[in-house]
Amino acid sequence: MWLPWMIISYPGISNADTMDQLNQFFHQDNSWTIKTINLLSPDVYINKHHSVFHTVVLGTILKLGSKLVSFTFGAGIFIFLQVILMGISFSFMIKYMKNNKVNSLIILWSILFVCFNPIVVTYVICAVKDTPNAIFNMLYVLFLLQIVRNFDSIYKSKLRVVLLLITILMVLLLRNNGIYTFILSFPWLLLIYRKYWKKIMLTFMIPLVIFGLYDKVLLPSLNVSDGSIREALSVPMMQLARVVRDKPDAFTDEDIEKIDVVFDFDRMRGHYDPYISDSIKEGYNKDATDEELKSFFGVWFKYLKKYPIIYVESVVNSTFWYFYPGGNRDIFYLMNS
Repeated sequence: MWLPWMIISYPGISNADTMDQLNQFFHQDNSWTIKTINLLSPDVYINKHHSVFHTVVLGTILKLGSKLVSFTFGAGIFIFLQVILMGISFSFMIKYMKNNKVNSLIILWSILFVCFNPIVVTYVICAVKDTPNAIFNMLYVLFLLQIVRNFDSIYKSKLRVVLLLITILMVLLLRNNGIYTFILSFPWLLLIYRKYWKKIMLTFMIPLVIFGLYDKVLLPSLNVSDGSIREALSVPMMQLARVVRDKPDAFTDEDIEKIDVVFDFDRMRGHYDPYISDSIKEGYNKDATDEELKSFFGVWFKYLKKYPIIYVESVVNSTFWYFYPGGNRDIFYLMNS
């Protein structure tokens, strides 16, 4: 059912992050992420802002395609493999629903939704890191559900245990925040199945150790730089920017100086968008020291006490689109690969 979309959009679609990943892989100076960090080596543009694993797989397949035919052909191969993988994962979902006697109408609706929903199809044929991440997160959830429903059904099959190990590892590799998915789910299994704690620990610790060696040993040895800390500062940065907009005379010269050395204060004043942080993040100083960051948070905490309502408003304004069905940020992933 996805074939017409694949043909119309051949070789596929992408977004700005995909382009940046390719710029990293092919060492192009127009990679915007390299401007936000201090590189470990000027010869290595690949960094952890995006999933390094996904960047390397994407770049390698496109490079292989260029050697065989063209970069367009390589992009087509990548999208084709992604579509196959997504199809397999959705098939597992439907099979799981059928095995657990979910109402046939719900199963039918699920199939129709997956096949014809344009948002789903767009992501399926989009060369963005979120798509493979969604695939393995869904498989991970299915594994967790099956473990909770029937522990032995997973742990009596060596193949299923291996597939679970691979799934956990891919969840960790495909998104920088995959570790939080792991942390928030793993303890509950130990709580539910305390008597099987050894099996659970072994199963979940193996991919975690492999990921730790990959992330903390292998990547630094290859001069792969960490991503910018500015991504983790979006919430406090936006809260201060909203205070700058609503209470421009509240800041002392000393506080402005402490903010300005981390984030461009004038940019906060003139570019604040309550819905998205990108325009403010561009004013981040990648050379800010730990001491300067500490001072920045001291200012942030000071105005938290003075204007808590504004801080809450900032968070609500930048997140309500995730929960409001009528919201429309006009974000379209329709850039040809």
